[in-house]
Amino acid sequence: MSCRVGFDVSILPHALGGIGRYLSGLAAGLLRTQGLEGVEVSVVDVPAAHPGLASPGLASARLKTPSYMRVPLLRRIPVSRGTEPASRGRRLAGLGRFDIYHHSGVQPAFPAGSASVVTLYDTSALEHPEWFTADTVRYACIEARLARAGSRMVAISAWSASRAAEVIGLPQDGIFVIGGAADDSFTTGDPDPAVLSRLGLERDRYILHVGNFVPSKNIPFLISAYSDARLSGLELKLVLVGAGGWMRPDATGQGVVALEAVPDDVLRTLYRGAALLVAPGLGEGLCLPLLEAFACGCGAICSSAGALPETAAGCAMVLDPSDRAAWSAALRRTDGMAFPEELRGMAAAHARTTWREVALRLRSFYRGICG
Repeated sequence: MSCRVGFDVSILPHALGGIGRYLSGLAAGLLRTQGLEGVEVSVVDVPAAHPGLASPGLASARLKTPSYMRVPLLRRIPVSRGTEPASRGRRLAGLGRFDIYHHSGVQPAFPAGSASVVTLYDTSALEHPEWFTADTVRYACIEARLARAGSRMVAISAWSASRAAEVIGLPQDGIFVIGGAADDSFTTGDPDPAVLSRLGLERDRYILHVGNFVPSKNIPFLISAYSDARLSGLELKLVLVGAGGWMRPDATGQGVVALEAVPDDVLRTLYRGAALLVAPGLGEGLCLPLLEAFACGCGAICSSAGALPETAAGCAMVLDPSDRAAWSAALRRTDGMAFPEELRGMAAAHARTTWREVALRLRSFYRGICG
């Protein structure tokens, strides 16, 4: 008997950076493996969960927003009463039978009779709410309530699963770890010289950081360590690639270049042309940039915090994210070719995983629920 799954992507219009990239990659992997493991997946969007923002292109089914929500005068009373969110579960059932509904705290409703599944990225918003917007903290709290109420949980890393067990109070053996992957477009090769020239960069003459401009990425610390290294003679630039953020740090300083809204073809060249990637994050649940850098042949220095050592799997230099002297000393070594080449050799040993493989692990989990 076929197992029918609704895979909700309503979070995508809200998601900046890593979560959006992760969810898009996983949804694409599920679509490429359609029917395998006896599981049929419908990619669902609930536009009312992201009013004013476009629906994700991956969605094959969209829940119609009630007409009263589109009339300013009529919507005031139902909005104040929460009528539309309260009716989502019932209305989602009208899209068809779902044995499983895989969703998030952004869109917590699911059809009656469906098994609820939630993806855990990390627990940072619960442990460090001061790093995040009020909405992000609220969504994290909703997901925690869903999990405590019986929603099954999949985690993007073993570290995330262990933190959920401690912070949310869940049995760790009940959390299924599926991992993550770099998109297939990230491959080894030469950087595009025209792209580097347009950005004012030279091959092997810059250090790369990829991630939103948010507190958990530890960017002020990185800039401080980089500034120390420059005072000691480092000449390479520090390129910060992000997708916006909140509590944005000062990303200026001698040698610092900040880039936003970078498309994947440009990002691929940036990975290929960098001396190395730096990832000093304080609580990352996976770190897709590490996987993308490895896929492009770029070596890395990463933090010992969060899931970064797990993601690096021994294929990067790992440093304490509070040890400014150690990071500065490591960055100073990038002026020569020997150290970056050593890190590239480590990166080349990393065992690559594809989104297809991640999707198949998730399908196996779905199949286990359906029986």
